Amino acid sequence: MAEIYQYPLKIDKELIDKLREIAKENGRSLNKEIEFIIRQYLKEQNS
Repeated sequence: MAEIYQYPLKIDKELIDKLREIAKENGRSLNKEIEFIIRQYLKEQNS
């Protein structure tokens, strides 16, 4: 299992509210949704 690193993230309330909605639609926690989005972004950057 990968090592987990905690990072405090300051983010605009409007953005976090939208991310919560998306996470709920996808059946993920907010944290996992943010992690998923970052992984997808990094995949696209490395393509």
